[in-house]
Amino acid sequence: DTVAYISVGTKDGLFFGVKRMNDGKLQLRVRHTEETHGALYSWELDESGNPLTDNPISTKPNYDPRVRPWYTRAVAAGKTVWTGVESYYSSPNELATGPVTPIIKNGETIGVISTDLQLSQLSHFMKKMKIGQNGVAVLMEASGTLIAASKGDVTKSGANGKASPIPASQSDNDSIRGAVRFLEDQFDRLEAITDTAHLSYDRDGERYYLTVMPYQGQQNIDWLTVIAVPENDFLERISKSRRVTLILCAIALILSLIFSYAIARSITNPLVRLTGSARRLRSGDLDVQFETQSTDEIGTLAYTMNDMVQGLRDRDFIR
Repeated sequence: DTVAYISVGTKDGLFFGVKRMNDGKLQLRVRHTEETHGALYSWELDESGNPLTDNPISTKPNYDPRVRPWYTRAVAAGKTVWTGVESYYSSPNELATGPVTPIIKNGETIGVISTDLQLSQLSHFMKKMKIGQNGVAVLMEASGTLIAASKGDVTKSGANGKASPIPASQSDNDSIRGAVRFLEDQFDRLEAITDTAHLSYDRDGERYYLTVMPYQGQQNIDWLTVIAVPENDFLERISKSRRVTLILCAIALILSLIFSYAIARSITNPLVRLTGSARRLRSGDLDVQFETQSTDEIGTLAYTMNDMVQGLRDRDFIR
């Protein structure tokens, strides 16, 4: 489901492909010199891959896969290579890129297999990524052409609705545009970036942290991934952690005060009662009774005081 188009073109002009539309439906596309009279016919497919109608839903005249850039590039390379960003013949408002592989038999190229990744679908995937609060991620060619971005557009419409790629330095997103222009100022050529670099820069009074990572694949892929995150996104996490810490400390302090108060009450209340009983005893009241509810030192003291009061009562009785 990450592939937008799989197709085969032959040296005889036959073309057969299946394209995944933006709504998820599949279309079969066929071109034959005689049977379609050189036009590209399209049928919508059901879930089993069968055409829903006998007649095609659309036709594009004068289509020849052998002159398309994806075909000629594979033939010229003689091996699997990655195409540049190109628009579809049948859907000029859509851009795609991907690997093309020549089919070689007895030293002769008899056809080309193409697998496309559509730029709009790649950008849709990246837009779902969470990069801090205001961070951006960009996938672009080393030449500076946008392939996908987490924010903003990566294509623009031209004459007759034909789409064309946007240079990353001209993105409609300020953060992307600022990050790429900073890289262009730091390096003579973006193609010169061969190692991952971690950089920082200031823009509009705000500091950004930037990481650029090159990807150089076996099929002549020369792409750059750029991630830029404002410093405030990191500070906001620190501030949030600090707020949580302060709240937890406040809760711990309140709980400790409540616990300390409870302990103090458990100690002072028996002492207050003992003091009151001792005052009554000092005034000559021998009917006083010291409470002995606890078994700690205060309880022992109360028990001893009760023995003393009982001794005074016995003395008065004997007297």
